[in-house]
Amino acid sequence: MRSLALMPALAAMCSMQAQQIDGYRYWFDDNAASAVTTAGAHR
Repeated sequence: MRSLALMPALAAMCSMQAQQIDGYRYWFDDNAASAVTTAGAHR
């Protein structure tokens, strides 16, 4: 019975795919107005 409960989780893990990150934003001290946006490196 336990293996039947794990089947949906295992199926979900197998269907996951890697994602490409094209850029990111960061800021300090909760000051989102000073956010810096950076483009990711393309290979």
